[in-house]
Amino acid sequence: MATKTPSREKPKPSWLEGPSVKELKALRNGKALNVKPLTKTQVAKLEPAFAAASAPTSVLSLTPRKPFGQNGLIDVYRPGRWDCSSDLVYLDPIVVHSPGVWDGSVVYGSFTAPTKKTYLLAVHFFGWDITLNLSGGFGSITAQSQSNAPAVATGQALLNAGQKTAFQFTVTGIYLGFLSKIEVLRL
Repeated sequence: MATKTPSREKPKPSWLEGPSVKELKALRNGKALNVKPLTKTQVAKLEPAFAAASAPTSVLSLTPRKPFGQNGLIDVYRPGRWDCSSDLVYLDPIVVHSPGVWDGSVVYGSFTAPTKKTYLLAVHFFGWDITLNLSGGFGSITAQSQSNAPAVATGQALLNAGQKTAFQFTVTGIYLGFLSKIEVLRL
């Protein structure tokens, strides 16, 4: 008869462990994040070249409760949940099963520039150790959220009046990502 020997594996560091049941329940019952538009100081931290510029003007603000506006919109392929009461879109992480075969949520968006200016796209999200992968007319950017801390993925583009640009993003990781707001600022 075989006997079990004690495991010699080291315990995982706390930052590698997933969320507890209590933390997951808090997310399910949580209130919407109060995401405010980026300020001039926040924009200067994200992009120091704009520190001397005037305060940015918001030209588009999209949320799960308001997914479209005069200058743009978002669509979500396979959202984990589109929850208007919490003002969040739950994003299932992308999981690749084999080449060309995957599951997960994809957010598609478009924006039409009202005037010729430089615009900053800001995607406000959070999740438990997830990475947001943004690509399209505003560049290819990755941003991370650790332990459900709010994070922002940003990209910028010089656009002509009436020029339409598209973007998309996905999340990767073990747990859900949460989209709270997308804004486009004229710099």
